Amino acid sequence: MEFLIGSVLLLLLIGFILWKQKHLIKAICTDIYINPHSKATADQYRMLAVGAMCSEQNAAYVNSIETGLSKERVDEILENWWDVRNKEEAIIKLHYLRDKGDNFYAEALNKCIDCEDETVIHEMLQATFSTAEDLATAINIITVFRKIYPQLIEKGIIKNLPEVKQLGFSAWDSCRLVFAARLCYEKEYITEHEAWEYINAAYKTSKENYNSWEEYANSYQIGRAIWLGEFDKKMNVLVGYLFENPKSPWVQLSW
Repeated sequence: MEFLIGSVLLLLLIGFILWKQKHLIKAICTDIYINPHSKATADQYRMLAVGAMCSEQNAAYVNSIETGLSKERVDEILENWWDVRNKEEAIIKLHYLRDKGDNFYAEALNKCIDCEDETVIHEMLQATFSTAEDLATAINIITVFRKIYPQLIEKGIIKNLPEVKQLGFSAWDSCRLVFAARLCYEKEYITEHEAWEYINAAYKTSKENYNSWEEYANSYQIGRAIWLGEFDKKMNVLVGYLFENPKSPWVQLSW
């Protein structure tokens, strides 16, 4: 009898936790964080919109170079997520996202995506990359992508392999570049002018590679899934709210 009661209580507790988690995600994602004192121009607001997914994920402003996050939170993100603790590390990270990024490996993925011969794949990768680090990263990306591909199909992020080749995952780099530049500006690792240069670079790359917010969001989710090792359901929910909330820059601005 005691075992039965304990089992029922455990099930109720699990149900309550899941319910709370669902509503917490919704509460976070349905609010678009607006800085009422933003000095951003219309063009700057459009550029900032490229970083909306990262902004929303961290409950940061979507309409200003200032994030609205506490100094402690800015430090936490830069140090724990980006390994950035000083100006030199900040510049290295920002240049990586702008000039290389994870999308650097997309071409290798495209070459190997249809190949099932591991020997051929390894030979192609060795011919493509000159460093052991890049080679190991490319192999890992291909391995992870094989795992997450069915999930991306199931969730409607992509329809087939050719679409993966078309989208790539440079949006994953561009979105993070916008957010990282804002954080580094607030930490005073870079000037406001420098921050806007990085943000503008992310915006230009996005406009060159995509034709809609939908394509951009799907590319980001491919990149994030590869980085995470699985499809991010919470991020997918967040993306949905960015397409629905009237305060969202994606609703207010055409691509």
